[in-house]
Amino acid sequence: MSVNTSKTEEKSNVKLPVIIAAAVALVVFIGWYGHKILSPTANVSNELTDKNDAWMQHLAKEAGPTGDIDKLTPADKADFLKRVSGAPMDPKVILKDYVTSHPVH
Repeated sequence: MSVNTSKTEEKSNVKLPVIIAAAVALVVFIGWYGHKILSPTANVSNELTDKNDAWMQHLAKEAGPTGDIDKLTPADKADFLKRVSGAPMDPKVILKDYVTSHPVH
């Protein structure tokens, strides 16, 4: 068999503008995807969160403007302590922070 060396082989060169456009598209895609994944989400309101907000408002009214946990009824106090058990904050601080950050309606 003979090899034909006289023919020039065609090289498929990718042009520089195509490479730049692909790199820009990749950077834009990574930026968009990172923003989508890492950006904070909007507050979601559903039946469960609405019930919890109403319950906390009820406790805030009972506790008064100081957020005193001792002003709660025994049943509400027990329920509140059960719900916040294991929280990294003291239950008294949780209720006081809620009262100060959410005006009672």
